[in-house]
Amino acid sequence: MTPRNFIKEIIRLYFDARRPTFEHRRIKRGESRGISSLVEDLFAKYLLEVVDNKYDILISPILSFDFKLEDKKKNLIMKPDICLASESKAFAFFDLKMDLGYKRKEFVDNCKKNDEIIQKIRGKQCKFKDGIDKSLPENYLTISRELKYHVVVISSGNIKQDDFNKNEKDFKGLKNSCLYILTTDLHPNTYGKEQDEVLNQIKINTNEFEKLGKICRD
Repeated sequence: MTPRNFIKEIIRLYFDARRPTFEHRRIKRGESRGISSLVEDLFAKYLLEVVDNKYDILISPILSFDFKLEDKKKNLIMKPDICLASESKAFAFFDLKMDLGYKRKEFVDNCKKNDEIIQKIRGKQCKFKDGIDKSLPENYLTISRELKYHVVVISSGNIKQDDFNKNEKDFKGLKNSCLYILTTDLHPNTYGKEQDEVLNQIKINTNEFEKLGKICRD
């Protein structure tokens, strides 16, 4: 799957989400369905084609640790959108953001919290259940001491450019995290245009895709 085909599929998902799943002339949506979980699956498929064959790609695993953070009463639980794993070891976490529209103010603060947690879980073991059959024995992963928190933003749209630039600048101060902006200019959910128009006018940042591919092959 090429970067262009990946973005093309996201545009299609956005357009499809505007219509009811069960279409009828008397059924109309006022708001689009969320597509975040579908994009997680799509991103996993994309990674599968660029990642080394030794890795498994875990989608939305609920990772449970046997220790608490200083200010918490319960044991730590992490829910990365994607976890890259091999031979019972986690090598990378990915967090997908469609854009920063609704999270523009707390984006960096949330990333900072995750960045600090990454420092504390390296070398630690966690467990998680199979997503299809919860009756199966728990799986265990050891967090790599080199693991990083990779934040993938699909679009820089739906937010003022100055606000986006500030978020991007503030993010650079994080030590255990990396940021990738896959498209700029036109948002993949732009109204008033056909799907092909959006695809042809959106700017796909192929260099960011290349950086993602390098992570998965290292």
